[in-house]
Amino acid sequence: MQEKFERMKNMKHTVLVIALFCGVGLYMQYHWSTNYYKVQIMSEQGNNKSNANQVQWNIMNCLNLSEVTEVLNVHKQVKSEIEKPDEQSIPKNLSPNMSEIAEERSIHLQTMCKKLGYGYNNGTLSVSTWMGKPMLARPRLYYSDKHKIVVCGVPKCGSTEWRKALLIVEGDVNTTLPSEIEHEYAFTQARKKRFLWERFQGKTPQAYEEMNKRLNNYYRIMTVREPLERVVSAYIDKMLSGGSGETYYKGHSERIHKNFAPNKNSPSFKPGRATFEEFVDSIINNPGGLDIHWKLYNGICDPCHMQYNYIAKLETISLDSEFLSMKSGIENQLLFPRNSNASVSLEHKWKDKYSVYLEKLPPKKLHDLYLVYREQYKLFNYPPPPIL
Repeated sequence: MQEKFERMKNMKHTVLVIALFCGVGLYMQYHWSTNYYKVQIMSEQGNNKSNANQVQWNIMNCLNLSEVTEVLNVHKQVKSEIEKPDEQSIPKNLSPNMSEIAEERSIHLQTMCKKLGYGYNNGTLSVSTWMGKPMLARPRLYYSDKHKIVVCGVPKCGSTEWRKALLIVEGDVNTTLPSEIEHEYAFTQARKKRFLWERFQGKTPQAYEEMNKRLNNYYRIMTVREPLERVVSAYIDKMLSGGSGETYYKGHSERIHKNFAPNKNSPSFKPGRATFEEFVDSIINNPGGLDIHWKLYNGICDPCHMQYNYIAKLETISLDSEFLSMKSGIENQLLFPRNSNASVSLEHKWKDKYSVYLEKLPPKKLHDLYLVYREQYKLFNYPPPPIL
């Protein structure tokens, strides 16, 4: 945008010459008047209308009515070009090239995997890489034979929506509406019917062959989000009352409170659920033993070795969903449809419901929490939180 205005400034003297020699012909009038209107727009933007008004008077006296109309049409066209939205703001009827964005994300991930010492597997995938680990320590892969995709389900990053979509397209449930599938039912059914490691148990040659076929021939997808925003989301959903998994996580929250409450050894201590600061203390004190809902992406999807074809981000999920719908053939309405009246952005913007939790943390504790997830920021190209 700045470059356009600089070009228009350089045209200003040309326009003044136009006003003095406007009798040279209609073509030149049209050409010069186009430059005038660029100057006019520039002047309006700079709150300096006096020069533009003077140039307008000079030119208009050299043009007849039809020529003025033509110039006005040019003005509208130029103004429309200059007032294009910022490249990070995507109009509701226009999508960026998500294929190129996906490629950029993939290249960045490969670069950072190598830089951080994880390496990156560019060769043929083999399930033997992960079979020596406990099942729940392997990448959380769900698949669809019908649409030939493999999805790593990252909790708090749309994993429930993915599980519901896969169950529907494979005919594993008697509905075509995700809203009719309960959260817990989606989890148990997808684990039974769509979870790669569950469906092909055992270390037989046939099981290896079936899994390797899917890993190497299907389109592999992973979804992430701003790491600390995911932590806050997990706290709200799992540690507070009314969230999902109430029975299990109520006890988990109470244990954290018991272990990390400032007055835990005081007679004034009262049992209850964990505060956010106590929850953060539990993460900082045991970063290697995190629950799956706030565990590092490395431990959930192994992105440096699984070679995901597409890394979606919750911040751009409606755009990612449109692309993945075209790529896989799954109806977009089953994934993450965009509100038809909404514009989207390629930039992450903090929501107050999440940032307010982090802002209340002591600065050192916030910094220590960030250090736990710092590599996740680097791997997936997220800037550090502005409140640090």
